[in-house]
Amino acid sequence: YKYDTDRKVRARLGIKLAAVLWRFLREHEHHIAEAAGISHFDAVTSVPGTKQRDGAHPLDLIVSKVIGQTRDRYGQLLELGPNGTAEGRAVLADRYRAARAFRQEANVLVIDDTWTTGGRVQSAALALREAGAAKVAVVIVGRHFDRSFGTCESYYQQARRRAFTWDRCCLESSARR
Repeated sequence: YKYDTDRKVRARLGIKLAAVLWRFLREHEHHIAEAAGISHFDAVTSVPGTKQRDGAHPLDLIVSKVIGQTRDRYGQLLELGPNGTAEGRAVLADRYRAARAFRQEANVLVIDDTWTTGGRVQSAALALREAGAAKVAVVIVGRHFDRSFGTCESYYQQARRRAFTWDRCCLESSARR
């Protein structure tokens, strides 16, 4: 959805990604808030991309214009910091900086399009907390999954046996048993 050379392919994949994220948030955003110990998120943002591109990042467009439940709460709350383009995926306190300070302690939902180690989104959460965000929670749309790492193969085999359903959320109280 970001890198294909064919604009039509990028558009088609972006619409599919938006549909998945829209439905997930409609069904489960309240579970994320509950797990964070809050009733709702005041603001929604996304992690800035590190590659130069013409125009807005596709995820920004999806979250700010396409998805109904995030459209009115979306803001570009993060920008690259001094180490924003640093190689690697370590958690760096200066990888990002908040675009503005929060006057009131806001609860922020951060959406990112991939998770490999979590370093970038954790760096983003640090910047938001430093700017006054009360609670920061994260939704990841995609995951780089290395089945050969640690116990990942066992997890993969267990997950494969479980039928997917939109109705089940890993954060629901009944699912935590």
